[in-house]
Amino acid sequence: MPKPGDYRERINAVVKARWKGLLKNREACLHSDDVDAVHDLRVATRRLRAALGLFGILCPGGEAPRARAAIRRLTRGIGELRNLDEGIIFFSRNIPGKRTDGDTFAPLLGHLRGRREAEARHVHRLLEKLDITGMERAIGGLAGCLREPDRGRNGKGAPASIPAYFSEEGLRLYGEIRRHLPGALAAENVQTRHALRIAIKRWRYFLEIAAEIFEQDYRETLELLKEYQQLLGDLNDLRVFGAFTSETPLAPAGSALLDTRIERLTAGHLKRLALLLDKRPIRYQFSV
Repeated sequence: MPKPGDYRERINAVVKARWKGLLKNREACLHSDDVDAVHDLRVATRRLRAALGLFGILCPGGEAPRARAAIRRLTRGIGELRNLDEGIIFFSRNIPGKRTDGDTFAPLLGHLRGRREAEARHVHRLLEKLDITGMERAIGGLAGCLREPDRGRNGKGAPASIPAYFSEEGLRLYGEIRRHLPGALAAENVQTRHALRIAIKRWRYFLEIAAEIFEQDYRETLELLKEYQQLLGDLNDLRVFGAFTSETPLAPAGSALLDTRIERLTAGHLKRLALLLDKRPIRYQFSV
């Protein structure tokens, strides 16, 4: 088993790699705010936040919490831009039979494109204002202040080692998935599915980090979690798309058309989710 110093080196390498990934995608997004660039940047911010959240508690008095808060603001700004991108795609290209629908969604599309331009400018400002120096200081400081959990956490019952800390966190995150699974297939339980999607996403990022720290192969589980995450994300998107119509209401015929299609697509996604849960349930996995 690696020594504590080896773990610290690996943790430091993980955080630095995620920071470099964010910088790379930030630069790409400053030059082009197309759909793929926005998506890649959002993922990079989430991966860095996951690492800072996991390791910040092992660095008492450090700047990791403040750095994570700054990245969270960026994630939220990019998230709205991403929702608009997906909404524009849905209403302009992914609507079956759009040739027979005429200009049913034209006013809404115009509104979303206008909002998208404004939101892209907002994200650009966030990227320009990102405190690169402060982030570099916070991330560089991790190497010098990382502690074993028993010395880096306050309170009774703290785990005695980094492997024990990971085991505890893995169980906690997996427990969140199990907590939200009951009722996720009921069409009306929108918030339950949203919470389940977030829980799956967090455990997925955790396992990605654990794979690097402990040199374990979680690829099969990670691919399964990605499949769940995509399916639950598609369901959440349909809810977001429906909410867009409150900004530019559709004509009655268009509203009825959209409701029917969202209902049909939701039913299809829920059917696939039920099949996935039956054939390939999410099982706990963690080893050192």
